[in-house]
Amino acid sequence: MHQLRKCSRRNLILLVSLVIGYLLVDYALNSRDYVDNREKISLIEESIRSLANQGACKLPNLPVDSPEMLSFLKDEQPVECGDENEDWMSCHKSLCIIKPDVVKAH
Repeated sequence: MHQLRKCSRRNLILLVSLVIGYLLVDYALNSRDYVDNREKISLIEESIRSLANQGACKLPNLPVDSPEMLSFLKDEQPVECGDENEDWMSCHKSLCIIKPDVVKAH
């Protein structure tokens, strides 16, 4: 009986030491990945802030009152939506549909 306890205690110590060793190795290897991720994030942030990246989103300076721009503007008639009191939708509980006469008109 004493021999069995000694053997199981030795196995328990061996098992605990293996688990602790595994956790230490796992922590050491994963901490490098975390550092690499932080380095990657800092490189991405630097590239976003760099001067080379600023030119891509620069808006052109176009005069609004120039004849070239005014040639694209046309007078349009106002949209006619019908009578204000007329409903375009009919709802029953949670189901709403567009009325067929409105669909035909527009």
